[in-house]
Amino acid sequence: MPSTATDRLYGITTSVAVKAPVQISADYNVIMFGEQTITSSTFTGTRTVTTSKGMRVLLTNQTNPIDNGIWEAMPASWRRSPDFDGARDAVNGTLVFSIDGDCWQVEAADPVHIGYDPIHFHSTYPFSGEANLFQRSLRVPEGFVKELPSIEARKNKILGMDENGDPIMLLPESGSAADVLLLLASDAGASYIHNRPVPEAINRPLSDKWSDSLSVTDFGADKTGVLDSTDAFIAAGGCIVPAGTYRVESDLDATYYSDGDVNIVGSGTVKLIPRAQSSLQRSLPVDVSKLTGGPIYTTGSSVITANSGEFYRLPSLIKSSFSARSFLVYAVLVGTNNDIGQSATQTSRIEFRTTNNNLTFSSPTVISNDGEQQASEPSIAFDEKRGRIWVFYTTARGQVGVGHGSSGFDPDKTFQNWVTYSDTYGSTWSQPVNITTIVKPDNATSAWTPPSPICVTGDGDLFVPYTWFVDGIFNQGCIRVQVKSDGSFSYSRQLILFGSTAGGQGGGEQQIVQLGDGSLLAMIRDYFNDSGNTKGRQQFYRSYDGVNWSYQSSIDTTNCKAGMCLYASMASGDSRDTILVTAPTGNDDSNLYRNNLKMWASTDNGFSWEKFSTTMFDDVNISTSYSTVSSLGSGAFLVVAEGSQYKSLNVRHRSIGAFTQQSNFSRSWGRLPVAQIAAESTLCQYFDIPQYSLYINSDRQTLNMNYLGNVVRLSDSRIEQDVTTAVTTLNSDVATTFYMSATTTLRSITGTASRVLIVSMAAANPITLTEDTSIDQANRIRVSKSLAGKAVLLHRTKYGWYPDTGVG
Repeated sequence: MPSTATDRLYGITTSVAVKAPVQISADYNVIMFGEQTITSSTFTGTRTVTTSKGMRVLLTNQTNPIDNGIWEAMPASWRRSPDFDGARDAVNGTLVFSIDGDCWQVEAADPVHIGYDPIHFHSTYPFSGEANLFQRSLRVPEGFVKELPSIEARKNKILGMDENGDPIMLLPESGSAADVLLLLASDAGASYIHNRPVPEAINRPLSDKWSDSLSVTDFGADKTGVLDSTDAFIAAGGCIVPAGTYRVESDLDATYYSDGDVNIVGSGTVKLIPRAQSSLQRSLPVDVSKLTGGPIYTTGSSVITANSGEFYRLPSLIKSSFSARSFLVYAVLVGTNNDIGQSATQTSRIEFRTTNNNLTFSSPTVISNDGEQQASEPSIAFDEKRGRIWVFYTTARGQVGVGHGSSGFDPDKTFQNWVTYSDTYGSTWSQPVNITTIVKPDNATSAWTPPSPICVTGDGDLFVPYTWFVDGIFNQGCIRVQVKSDGSFSYSRQLILFGSTAGGQGGGEQQIVQLGDGSLLAMIRDYFNDSGNTKGRQQFYRSYDGVNWSYQSSIDTTNCKAGMCLYASMASGDSRDTILVTAPTGNDDSNLYRNNLKMWASTDNGFSWEKFSTTMFDDVNISTSYSTVSSLGSGAFLVVAEGSQYKSLNVRHRSIGAFTQQSNFSRSWGRLPVAQIAAESTLCQYFDIPQYSLYINSDRQTLNMNYLGNVVRLSDSRIEQDVTTAVTTLNSDVATTFYMSATTTLRSITGTASRVLIVSMAAANPITLTEDTSIDQANRIRVSKSLAGKAVLLHRTKYGWYPDTGVG
């Protein structure tokens, strides 16, 4: 081969025939950005190297073969090595060595245009097309030795040498040790050894015993994650997966059981259940009915308005047990309201707010990481077990969204997935962590966490909704996040529903809740309804183990993501839940407009649904689009929905009974809810404060009871009032202690209090109590008395107000 010497590699003379050695090679796809850890398995051994600036790396099996070649690792984007970057730097047959003695040969059509033509490499170690020559050679000091006979001639025989020193195969003597060893070394060897683990057990072959606990490694799975283990998993057909990292490139149907920390990499998904968990969720969900909800409103509204030039989108809301607070995250889009990754110039961020009255929210806190152009698709969870708020979100650099992204993990070409959390109820946040390479399938061109509340099980595990886009198809799944004993996290990607073209059978957004029996319910947005129209619908899938899902029901909505929450009834021993779903239906329940927000409810774990006629917002034409809903654990729920042209977030706090006009959708388990005067009678009427339960009226500061729908006051108000002008009557519903500083004559007291304290503030301005027979008897003061700088306590009776001394 002609050699063209060119002094292009830092003074080293190289050629198109042989290149200067590389420090490491990779026969799998590598992200050509920043520091990478590469494991190379060649005929000279297995090595793991963390790249440093300027390190020469040979890439032989990139997803796009155009990217194959010699590269220099860099802190940011890698660059091609100067001796493998030009039109005359390589030809078909060019050799590349490693510093460890391996050698590869270029396979490409001449002339080779690096960066434009696909390039392939094949190993020539040790300068032979038969790369396993040494592995199948019997080496001797002499220059020649005869080869061994075929496998059929070698079976169950021992190796010997003739008088010339050449190998021959010998039959072992029957009954000899060699004979026994050959039997034990055969495929059936374990069947010749029997074992009885305890005296009471039966004696059986070890082959039977070992088959009781088969693992994927018995079928050839590679625990290092370097080799493809897909065929081994399929051959195993569902069994134990020992701790380790496994590369799987397709979605598997069987259910497997992890024994320790298992990490699945590659483009596929594996249905993994912890071995100790068996087939069911062992822990029931957090009982949201125990969460206090703060004030109850029959209806209450507020608006969070976006700044000029900004748009509020994709709200996600959760309720916590911390000071009756709710937590809200949403995306703020700047410049345009396009979905993330659809505009090259758009910027966006994630904001977080809190509320303790479910109507007014705190000032926003930006929680997305600096340095990323676009951040969106926020999802949020409140972890009762750890007192932690989790937020997952997605970022993009330029136009890399759905329809524009690329496979692999390059942040300049595809979405990036992030997680951050707060252990201080939102006042401080952890540094966001990029988990893209851990959770994203290699072959997905886009993958993101849909905006929704995150399911937190009674175990403290998170089921984070996750969608990935491959070959024009949406795949709906989830990421199971588990916090290990050392505080680190493990992530397991699971497939729920494999979509179809044009968005059918799943359109990207979803939500998961854990029901009262420990099972999981997933709501998945679809582009099409049951009639095949593009109006949209929400589909519901059920799982009892978190990995196997079955279709259960659906409801027709607009082509939009819905909100879902539930009231758990576990405190009463009832494993059922009331599930609430909110979604826009169009202003006449039949078109595509994203308005007329409606609610559905299910009391049979999502098998059937009742749609309520009442509109969530009084005006059906209010644009609501994406919505999120949270139960407040006090007979009320809170909805946050996108506003008109995404210029606001609409907030609605409603009493369930007042909304549905039914009593079976509210629960109270011994808490003391708070009501206002304006809501009190309505709440009682619809049993949002259930029969015989206690509640506090925040306006009157009284303790009350709902008895058969009627208000029964159990304590008098502690409110005091200064009266500075002359009056003839007092209202005991306004206050029960009155400080009177003007000369006046009192004739009556109205209201429902049982006693009232009247204080004369100055002897010079006396208060005269007088009985007036023209006043209604129940409100009449039944004493004639003058107070000059003194006080009197009056008690209500059905015949009027009497002083406690009984003396006029």
